[in-house]
Amino acid sequence: MIAAPERHDLEISDAKSWFGPDSMAPVYALNELLLSLLDAERLRPASENRVQLALELSEGMQRLDAEGHRRLASCPIALVDAGFLDEGRWHAAIASSAAPTQTEALRGRFPYQAASRLALMALTLASTTSQVSLERACLVFGMSPGCARLFARLSLPVLESLAERHADWVRPRWEHRPRVWQTMLELAERPLPSGVPPIGFRAMQLQLGELALATPICAATRQIRR
Repeated sequence: MIAAPERHDLEISDAKSWFGPDSMAPVYALNELLLSLLDAERLRPASENRVQLALELSEGMQRLDAEGHRRLASCPIALVDAGFLDEGRWHAAIASSAAPTQTEALRGRFPYQAASRLALMALTLASTTSQVSLERACLVFGMSPGCARLFARLSLPVLESLAERHADWVRPRWEHRPRVWQTMLELAERPLPSGVPPIGFRAMQLQLGELALATPICAATRQIRR
């Protein structure tokens, strides 16, 4: 069920290579998929339960051309959130093979086929990243150190099962903070003048701030190094 981990943690001095174009290409692809799903949501019939964030961003998404999509997708963090700070949720999901009960809370989700595709891509990438570097997984996916260690041990069949049963857990990051997304869309619309921090810099600031609130950075670093 769970494959034994093989640790290949990078030293902090190697962190510059984490965010190079080659190493970030899979994350950019994941971000592009999320943006495509958000764009498709605003075109779904109004009678369907659409993702609210997509409706709130409709005007900005409509103005964004292909190059703008590329700029937004090229953030150094995953623009999807799978609740990777909640280790208990994932431990319970791995221990159980039962499908979740459908509830009112699941309204406004992506269509199942699209959601499961996004979930499998996100969970698999989080797992492979954790196998290479726990630190990078924490930064890119907003994972707690314990959750990163857990995902580093998961086999592909387990990841596929999780994606199938819990596709609705993978959501847009900052889903309930549309102003964050509106700012990123505005920045993505046109090339930024020199001296203005890029979109990725803003996104990384938010990511680090949330990680610091959830788990103090110094404590997280100690946990990773154990």
